[in-house]
Amino acid sequence: MNLTFKSATQDPTLVHLYFNEVINPCLKDEPEYAGKLKKLMQINLTNSTDYPHINTDKFSHGNFNDMMQRIYKLGFKYTVVWFDGSWPGAEEFEEELLNQINNEWNDTKWLAAGHIINNIEQGDAPHWHEQCIVINMEAWAEIGTDWDLSFWNWENRSYPRYMASKESHHGDYTPLWMAGEHAIIEEPLDSVKHTNNPDEGPLNSLFPIAFSHDMYIHSFNQEVRRHKICIYPEDDIEFTKSWLFDYDFNTSYTLDESRSFGYDKVQDDKRELFQYKVMDTHIMYVTNTENVPHDDPLGIDTLIVPCSGLHQYKHVSNNRDTIKRVLWTDFSPFGIGWQEFVLKNWNGLEFDKFYKDNFNVITDLGLPSAEFINYDEQNALDFIDSYDSEEDWLEHWDFIRTIDHQFVKIDIVKEWDRLVELVGKDHVLLAQLSNIWQYEINYVNTPAFTAQAAFVDLMNGLLLNNKIVYFSGDTPNGQFFEHQDMRLLPGIM
Repeated sequence: MNLTFKSATQDPTLVHLYFNEVINPCLKDEPEYAGKLKKLMQINLTNSTDYPHINTDKFSHGNFNDMMQRIYKLGFKYTVVWFDGSWPGAEEFEEELLNQINNEWNDTKWLAAGHIINNIEQGDAPHWHEQCIVINMEAWAEIGTDWDLSFWNWENRSYPRYMASKESHHGDYTPLWMAGEHAIIEEPLDSVKHTNNPDEGPLNSLFPIAFSHDMYIHSFNQEVRRHKICIYPEDDIEFTKSWLFDYDFNTSYTLDESRSFGYDKVQDDKRELFQYKVMDTHIMYVTNTENVPHDDPLGIDTLIVPCSGLHQYKHVSNNRDTIKRVLWTDFSPFGIGWQEFVLKNWNGLEFDKFYKDNFNVITDLGLPSAEFINYDEQNALDFIDSYDSEEDWLEHWDFIRTIDHQFVKIDIVKEWDRLVELVGKDHVLLAQLSNIWQYEINYVNTPAFTAQAAFVDLMNGLLLNNKIVYFSGDTPNGQFFEHQDMRLLPGIM
């Protein structure tokens, strides 16, 4: 079990759970495809959640029940089980989920919630669409001795009778709730009995378990759904694989051709997946989401940074007495062009006005509109506020522009050896690589362990050639470091 917290005082209200085993039935024979989707899930759980997540190996053979008991003993109230091909789209997912739990579901005795499919007219027993399922740990513990029924014995037990809400999210097959026939329900319907077995999907047995204990099963409301991604991996598998595993895609298509491909040929549900293929040419960061670095001088002479945000300049200020060179490295031609323009033309004042007055610089580089740009005015203001005064910042800005700045278009995941060569030898350097190894593009555009191996190869090359290497950023497994002396990391990683 790998339990990942974002802070030492993490609230144990909610935990996310996902598995190394392929648990989406449509992907049982697609391990490479499932592997890509699992990596995207892990990245988005790291980037888009405040609550912890657990990664464990197996779902089957009783491992799920064992894990649920451990989660309950750890004190978590709710467990979100994720299926391959789905992930939270934003931190608002957790907020909206807890709102629905506290304001709607906790008025009932409920066991689980998710995307219900109840094709009652077809005679199918209720089952999940495999996206994510929330399990109420208090109800799970109350069931107790029936934990072994997570894999319901269909031959020896009849399906319990149940009822469903009149109101539905989709047509008449996604009721707002379902419950055992003796549950307290405000608008009861005639109860239904099924003799058919449900689809052989994981956790469909939660329905009969809930019904037999007169508990509710709930559906997500639209706010929760709106902040969750599902690419419906069961659809268009072969066509999706044809472009997902095309590792030359970005060099085979022009910018206009790749955009047309995404809009005209890729299924709507796969657009989010496709955007990860083309992040280098479809998005740029004028500002980004990182915090301004701490005022810790490291004594570096060389700084490696991506072409995004203003806070990169704080690293220069912090090492003013020793720094000689900044290597601006990025795979985005737009990021490089904009950052170089900022360095040469911004007077250090009113960045928001400077950005808006010079927006044409970005569009002239080929990015069509603001929807492709990440810009947060407050982020820029916070950066200036990190200095003692505006005058203090302007004095630093004058210094920053006097040192050597080199702009290099490079994909450091695929061309890590080129970066090692660019840095040279015998330096004290900080590789501020931000969240590059949590960019989805690096895993969908490389085969096997290429992206993970590139991180180790890059760090080895820098360490073996230079005096001291400090690192700030994410590792391939999502662990974040700030100003980490890489001579120590091999002993703790």
